[in-house]
Amino acid sequence: MEEEFQFLLCQGCRKEPRNPKLLSCLHTLCANCLEENKPVGQCPICRAPIPQASGIPDQDNLLFANLQAKLSTYQKIVKGNDLVCDNRGQEGQFWCSDCEEFLCVKCFETHQRYLKRESHEAKAVRDLKVGSAREFLVGSRKLSNLSCPNPTHANQMLSIYCRECQKLICCICALLDSRHTGKHCDIKVEIQQRQQELGSVSEELKKKEELFQDAYCNLKRKADHLDQVRNETQELIRKRVEQMVQLIREKEQELLEMVERQHHLGNEELEGKLQQTEAVLKRMGASKQLVEKMHLYASDQEVMDLHSFIKGSLEELRKLQPLAVGASVQAGGFAKCKARLQALFERVTGERVSSLADDPCLDSSEVDDSDEESTDSSRPDDINSVNCESSEGDLLAFPAGSPKELTQAQASLLFFDLKFLTVNKVLQLAVVDEEKSFTILIQPLKSLPGLISKGGICEIGVKTLFRYLCSVHKPILAGHDLWSPALPVLFQSLDLLSKKEEFSAAVFGFLDILPLIKEKIPKAGSYKLKNLANTYIWRQLSDDSPLGNAKALRDLCTVLEVDPVEDPRPVLTCSNLECYASLQPLLNEKLLTKPSVQMLSMHNMSLSKLHTLYVRDPEKGLQKFCRFFNSWLQSSEKKIRKLSKIKAHFQSPQPSAAAANELPQAIKSEPDY
Repeated sequence: MEEEFQFLLCQGCRKEPRNPKLLSCLHTLCANCLEENKPVGQCPICRAPIPQASGIPDQDNLLFANLQAKLSTYQKIVKGNDLVCDNRGQEGQFWCSDCEEFLCVKCFETHQRYLKRESHEAKAVRDLKVGSAREFLVGSRKLSNLSCPNPTHANQMLSIYCRECQKLICCICALLDSRHTGKHCDIKVEIQQRQQELGSVSEELKKKEELFQDAYCNLKRKADHLDQVRNETQELIRKRVEQMVQLIREKEQELLEMVERQHHLGNEELEGKLQQTEAVLKRMGASKQLVEKMHLYASDQEVMDLHSFIKGSLEELRKLQPLAVGASVQAGGFAKCKARLQALFERVTGERVSSLADDPCLDSSEVDDSDEESTDSSRPDDINSVNCESSEGDLLAFPAGSPKELTQAQASLLFFDLKFLTVNKVLQLAVVDEEKSFTILIQPLKSLPGLISKGGICEIGVKTLFRYLCSVHKPILAGHDLWSPALPVLFQSLDLLSKKEEFSAAVFGFLDILPLIKEKIPKAGSYKLKNLANTYIWRQLSDDSPLGNAKALRDLCTVLEVDPVEDPRPVLTCSNLECYASLQPLLNEKLLTKPSVQMLSMHNMSLSKLHTLYVRDPEKGLQKFCRFFNSWLQSSEKKIRKLSKIKAHFQSPQPSAAAANELPQAIKSEPDY
C-alpha cells in the first residue's frame, strides 16, 4: 500500500482490516484487535472507554472500507489480470466508477448511449494504469448513487434532503411531501454545509490541540528533568559510595599495616625472650644430666675435682627467674587499632556501639573507652515529655529539648557568616563549602515604592543555596557567632518569603566555632574574627563582606587545627534559633539577659511557650518555671561534672588509687548512669 494511504491500516496492529470499526474516540481498529482488547473495555491507543458491552463498536468506518475496495480495484487494474467485462465475459477495456463495472468495447458503446446523460463516466483501463492511486480515487468519488426507497420511484435518484425527516428523498417525494414544505434542500447544499461544520469544529480543535501540545511539552520537560535528576543522583550516589569504599579500603590497609607493625615489634621482643628462655632450659637440662651421671658413674676423685665448678654453675642457674611475660608483652597497640576501627565503623554506619567488647573477636581487656560519649539518660528530649510538680502541687510542662551532638557521621560542615547592613537594609548570608560558595541577598521592598505592598521582600540566590544544601548529607552551618543580631532578621525574612520551613528542613544544625577557637588559643588578646584573621592568616576583613568572613573562618580553622568532628560538640537546630529570634522583644526591653535568652533558646523555650505558662498562672506561673528550670540546670551540670570524672578515670592509662576508690562511690551516687 502506498505511503499516502497508510492511514487505512488498522491503528492497532497496522494491518489491512477486513471490517474496520470506528470508535467514539475516532480511532479505527480491526475486529481482531477489538476482540483481543475486549476484557479491557478501552481503546488500546488512547484508553477511551468503549461503551458497548460486547467491546465491538456498532459504527463501521464506511469511508475506510470503501476506499480499501477502490484501492483493491486500482491495484487490479495496474496489474492487468482478470479484467473481464461483467456482462459478456470478454476483456474489460473500460471502467465505470458509477456502475463499478468493467466494460468490453460493445458494452461501453451501449453504456455511453444510454447512461451518458446520467453523468456516468467510463474511462479506458489503459488511461487508468498510467494514473496514480490518488487520481483514481478522486475520479471515482461520487456524491450519491442511491435510489429512492419508495418502490414506485425506484428509477429516481436521491438529490434532495429533508431537514425535518433528516432523510434523503427524490424530487417526486419532495413534491408530494406537503407537511415539510420549505424544509427541503439540495443534497449538495446539505453535504457542503456538513463538510463546513466538520471543518469548523476541526479548526477549533486545532487551536485546542496547541494548548494540549504545550501542556504535553511541559509535562515531558518535567519528566525529562525528573529522569535527569534521578540519573544525576544515581551517579552521585555511585561516586560517593565509590569514594567511601576507596576510603574504607585505604583505612583497611592503614589499619592492617598498623597491626603488622605492632605484631613485628612485639614479635621481635618475644623472639629475644624466647631465645633467652630456651638457652636457660638447655643449661638446666645439661646440668640435670651431668648431676645424674656424676651420681651414677663418677669416682670419689672426680667428685672432689668437679664439685666446686658444677656447684657454682648450679647456683648461678638457681638465681635466674622466669621472664614476667604479662608485664613485658604489651598489647596496647592492638587496642589502639581496634579503637580506630570502632571510630571508622561508627562514622560509616552512623551507629554507636557501646564497647568493642560486644564484638566476640575482640578482647574486652584491650578496649579503649577514651572515645565514649557522656550521655544524660535522665534528661528529657521533648518540651512536653516531663511534667514538673511545684511546691503548690500543680504541674508545669518543662522545656528540656537538649542540643544535638555533632558526631563523625554528621561531618558535612559548612562555614557561614550573616550580616544585616542597616544603611541599605540588606541582609547578606554567605555559605562556603570547600571550593564552593553561595551568597544570598534579602531586602525589604518597602524601600522600593510601587513594586509590592508594604512588608514584602525580594531575594537573590535563596533557591540555589537551598538546592545545594538538600544535596549535602546533614549540612551543619558553622559560624563565628551564632547569636548574631542579624539572626532574628533572617528568620523573619524567611517567614515572609514562605521559606522558613524549607530552610529548617535543608539545614541539619548550627555550630558555634568561637568556643573551639578559645580552647585552642586560650590567651588570645581578642576573639573578634577580624583580629583573629589578621593575626593568624594575615588577612584584612571587611564588615560588608560575609563571603570573605566565611572563607576566613574556614581557613582559620585549618590553620589552628580546629576540628569539631574529632571532639563531639553541641549543635543547635533551627528551632533553637527560631526561639532565640522570638525572645528578642524580652531582650530589647531588658526583661531578660542575653545569656538567659540563649539558655532558653537552647532548650526550645520560645516566647509563645512563656506566654502559655503566664496564661495558665498569671501570678506565679513564670516564677515556678524559673525555679524549676534553674534547679534542673544545676542538677544537670552536677551530673555532667561527675560524668567527666568517670570519663577521665577510664581515659587515664594508669588510674590512681584515689580515683579508683572514688569511682564506685561516684557511680553509686548517680543511679541514672
